[in-house]
Amino acid sequence: MDLSFSPDVDARVCYLLVLLCALIAAYRQVDRRLATFPGSWTESPTWLLYGLYALVPVGLFWLLDRTGAINDTSVVAALLVGVGYERMLSGQGELGVPASLAGLWKPFVAFADSISARVGKRIADRIFRFDRRLIDEVAADPQRFEALKNLARSLSRDVQALDRKLDEIGASHATLGDRLTLEKQILALYAEVTQAPRWLELLRDSQVIGAATFKSYPTDSGVGSRVAEIALPVACVLVFLVLSGKLVGRIDREYHLWRLDKVNATATDQWRTREALTSYVADPRTTAPLAARITELARGPAMQPGRVDLMLQVLIAGAKQARQVPLVAAEIVGALRAPVVDNRTRMHAALLHLVQVQLGAAPCPSEGPAPLAKELCTWKPTDGDSTMDIEDRIDRWTAFWNPFLPRPVTEARPGAKP
Repeated sequence: MDLSFSPDVDARVCYLLVLLCALIAAYRQVDRRLATFPGSWTESPTWLLYGLYALVPVGLFWLLDRTGAINDTSVVAALLVGVGYERMLSGQGELGVPASLAGLWKPFVAFADSISARVGKRIADRIFRFDRRLIDEVAADPQRFEALKNLARSLSRDVQALDRKLDEIGASHATLGDRLTLEKQILALYAEVTQAPRWLELLRDSQVIGAATFKSYPTDSGVGSRVAEIALPVACVLVFLVLSGKLVGRIDREYHLWRLDKVNATATDQWRTREALTSYVADPRTTAPLAARITELARGPAMQPGRVDLMLQVLIAGAKQARQVPLVAAEIVGALRAPVVDNRTRMHAALLHLVQVQLGAAPCPSEGPAPLAKELCTWKPTDGDSTMDIEDRIDRWTAFWNPFLPRPVTEARPGAKP
C-alpha cells in the first residue's frame, strides 16, 4: 500500500499514536471478553491480558518497519496499525504482513482465551467464598436471618410463593436437620434478593452482612477499580512524558543515535537526526561522549557508506561549532579500523578536512613542507591494506592530533614545589 502521501513526523509521535490506539482497543477487547465476570478488573490476569493486547500493535508496528513494509515516521501507517492490527495479523489488512506473522493471531487469541478462563475460575471461587461467608454469618445470627427474610419479602414479586418455598424447606427438617434446613432457607432468600438491582448494597444496608463480607464480593463498582481502568493508560502516558521532560537530553540523544543507525530511515528523518545530533556534538558538554558513540556506530561491519557520510557530517559540523576539532578527530582516527574500505576512505578524507580546519592551511600542499606525514598524504585505503598498515596510519594520525588535545588536570602532590 502506497503511503507516500502520509506526513513524515518524528517516530516518537507515531509510536505514541499506536500506543494510544492500542490502549483504547485493549480496554474494549478485555472488557468485552470479561463482561460477564464481576470484578474482573480486580484480578491480575486481567491486567496481563490488557498489557498483551496493548503491546501487540506496538510490536507489530516495529516489526513492519524493520521488514520495510512501512516507515515508522508515517502517521497514516501508525493509525492503520493502531486501529486495524487484528485484521493485519489475520491476513486481511491493507498493509502487507510477513507470512511468518500472519498466523500468529490465532495462537494469541487462544492464549487470551486461556487467560479469560483463568479469570472466570478465580471470580467463581471468590463468589463461592462470599456465598459461604454470607451463609455462615446469617446462620449464626437470628437477627441477620430476620433481616434477610424481611429484605427478600420486600423485594419479591410473589411473597406468597416465597413463603411457600420456605415452608417446603421447613417441612423437610426431619430429613435435613437444623443446619441444612437453615442453609437452604438462607439460599432461597438470598436468590430472591439477588434479582434486585444493587442487591449487594441492599444486603449491607439492611445489616444482613458486615462490611468485611461486603468488600469480599468481586465487583468493579468501587472507585478504585474504575479509576484504575481509566487512569492507568493515562498515567502511563504521563509518566512517559514526565520522564522525557526530566531526562530529555539523555533520552533524546539515545533516540537520535538509534535513528542514525536505522537502515531504512527516510530522507526527512535523516535530516531531523542530523540536525539534532549536530546540536549535541556542538555542545562542549556532550561533544566527547557523542563523538565516541557515533564513531563506534561507524565502525560497524554492516554500516553503509551513505550512513557514514551522514555521521561524518554530524561530527564535522558539530566539531566546528564546538571548537573541538582535535577531540572529534581523535575519535574518527579510532574508527579507521572499520572493515569497510569505502568507510575508511571517507573517514580519512574527513580527517584531512579537519586538519585544514584546525591549521587553516592545506594538509598536503603540492609545494613546500606539509604538516602531515607523507604516508598520510599519499594513503589511499584499499582492500589490500594489512592490519599493520592500518595501525601504522592510526598511529601517525594519533601522533598528529595528540599535541592539540587538552591535557588532563592533575592535582599537585602535598609538599611539591610549584
